[in-house]
Amino acid sequence: MWQKLYDSPFNQPLAGWVLTAATLLWLTRQRKGWLRSVLSLFALQLCLDNFLTGAWNPLPSTSPLNQPLAIAFVIAGDWRFFLLAERFGTPQRTRWRPWLVSLGFALFVPVAQGAAIAILPQAFPTLRHTFLAYELLFLLLAVVWRAVVLPRRVAGVSEATRNWIYDLAQFEIAQYALWPLADILILAGTDAGRDAGFALRLVPNTLYYGAFLAFAAWRAPAEVWED
Repeated sequence: MWQKLYDSPFNQPLAGWVLTAATLLWLTRQRKGWLRSVLSLFALQLCLDNFLTGAWNPLPSTSPLNQPLAIAFVIAGDWRFFLLAERFGTPQRTRWRPWLVSLGFALFVPVAQGAAIAILPQAFPTLRHTFLAYELLFLLLAVVWRAVVLPRRVAGVSEATRNWIYDLAQFEIAQYALWPLADILILAGTDAGRDAGFALRLVPNTLYYGAFLAFAAWRAPAEVWED
């Protein structure tokens, strides 16, 4: 039952579209500035992501564009978190530095996993194993980044901004902790485990495709809207 719902248009694109549309509507009432522009840009990217990777994907399953698009969308989805943290967590910043540094963090796991697949292809017998490896790698990166890198990054900003960035990091860690748990259940081999895994997977999917931008906007202190 849950797998059918997960694979249906009600999950992707409809749930993501509804939540993203609500976020975009709320953003129109906020102060114009960098944060509103970037959140709106990522919201539009999510709408396209939901369309081209969801149940209503107009591309045939054999299209050579499917895999590159999926990879690009994953990188963009991870990039938004690092970009917000770099843009508002680093004092003495230049206009280009947060974009480049955050993109480097977002590319780390895809590049590492690509190398692993090239070296040990037998370790990834199915697409689900590929998903699981990516999720575990990113979870490890996010935990280390939160514990080691982030405290140094945000040492020079206000408490309100620092707490907001920490909240974003916790959100990202929670999301990436739920995904591998769901995929482990799906790979467990039992019908009940698979169904429970797809039911659980709906939660991080909703966080990723609809809730992150809303959470970032809702928790943002006034000072970052004015930046």
